[in-house]
Amino acid sequence: FSDHHLVAVTASLSSERPGPAYWHFNNGLLEDAGFVVSFREFWLTWREQRRAFPSAQRWWDVGKVRARLFCRSHTRGASRRRDVVIEQLEREVLELERRLAASPGDPPLCGAHREKREELRALDDLRARGASYDPASVSCGRWIVAPASSMPWRRRGGKKAHPLPSGGGRRPLTDPAEMRERARAFYAGLFSPDPTDADACGVLWDGLPTVSTGDRDRLELPLTLAEFSEALRLMPTNKSPGMDGLTVEFYRVFWDVLGPDLATVWAESLESGVLPLSCRRAVLALLPKKGDLRDLRNWRPVSLLSTDYKVVAKAISLRLRSVLADVIHPDQTYTVPGRTIFDNLYLVRDLLELGCRDGLSFALLSLDQEKAFDRMDHGYLLGTLRAFGFGPRFVGFLQVLYASAECLVKLNWTLTVPVSFGRGVRQGCPLSGQLYSLAIEPFLRLLRMRLTGLVLHEPEVRLVLAAYADDVLLVVQDPDDLVRVEACQAVYSAACSARINWVKSSGLVVGAGWQAS
Repeated sequence: FSDHHLVAVTASLSSERPGPAYWHFNNGLLEDAGFVVSFREFWLTWREQRRAFPSAQRWWDVGKVRARLFCRSHTRGASRRRDVVIEQLEREVLELERRLAASPGDPPLCGAHREKREELRALDDLRARGASYDPASVSCGRWIVAPASSMPWRRRGGKKAHPLPSGGGRRPLTDPAEMRERARAFYAGLFSPDPTDADACGVLWDGLPTVSTGDRDRLELPLTLAEFSEALRLMPTNKSPGMDGLTVEFYRVFWDVLGPDLATVWAESLESGVLPLSCRRAVLALLPKKGDLRDLRNWRPVSLLSTDYKVVAKAISLRLRSVLADVIHPDQTYTVPGRTIFDNLYLVRDLLELGCRDGLSFALLSLDQEKAFDRMDHGYLLGTLRAFGFGPRFVGFLQVLYASAECLVKLNWTLTVPVSFGRGVRQGCPLSGQLYSLAIEPFLRLLRMRLTGLVLHEPEVRLVLAAYADDVLLVVQDPDDLVRVEACQAVYSAACSARINWVKSSGLVVGAGWQAS
């Protein structure tokens, strides 16, 4: 019948319905004056029930659940009111079309018909985008539009996880439940701490610079409501919320009633040594990196943390940033005020230019830290802070933030069961970059002490490395430095479970003399 080959195609449709994995507050509600008044009254009434709970933490957790139910109820009511208006507009449009059929081209009728059609089209668009509606604004022709990020998941099809390898030579996993279990098991293993070596820690901590007495005393002061307010003011908006779904914009509007309560909850958390459950849990969003995306190691986990947690962490971060330059060497440019990654780029540019101009022979070695942020041992991190001279109260702040922390992996619009966050610094936390820069500094200091580096004259200067977070670039002139690098890395690995991926590490040789040796 035909000279074409028969082609058979089998298609299977996923049983999962795309959509957000958990509830997100619709920021459009904040433009609804009625909602703002109602919620403020709701929370003030809820505050009166605090004594009925065993702790402020428990009251806060339950209050956020009640707040979510309140917001969802208001959204449903607004949607019903919007649908009533749409039905009324549709009837009016049909009536105008009937009258236009009897009087074609009548200017007043044409204008009224055009106006009603535009209003109806705008409402249909809002309904499709999941926006809210303010009945008090109808007479003014104003509608509450949904924020640009109200449904960002519709634009993120590229972040849907690929089938995962099952291991043992079997077929890749495509069943959603099996994929969730594989992701849970992977991150449970990644975030489980390994044994560390106290002697290796001692080598790294010996002789570290310390913060001044004045800075130490300032960092030891209790966090205040004013600091929380400033932290909230500086936080970026239009970001994905944590498990409770409450956004930065939400907290800004209701900060006058929520702020004092959050300060009370934080004070109680310091006494108990642990945050409320809703603050301890984060959603782990996976962002694709280079490589085979069927391998979970090629996805970057970012913690979506609750806004109340981030307010506290941001307040601590604002304190910490002022002392980083005192204890972190200038060749580390990550998160230190006044330093940028361009400092590193200019250094590499100048080194290459000097090598070509003066005939220097050396190599640039880029170290690839495997899961650098995720493998950081908490005990080593806190010990490093103490070695830098930070006081017990400030270190206690960080202990509370990480005590009994958990995460739920978001995979294909669903969440796994909770995974204990036993090690690592949370990417997505306002403090994560600063904490990592402090944690890796003892390793970088060991490299500076033990490597020869490149010695330049007039003026005489020794260049050993340039770092931006975990991206460490070594300047090697003596080939024996490569052996010393491995020795330093062995100490660092024993102290905090860090690991270098030598396969992904790379180098650039400048000058024929070094290459020949």
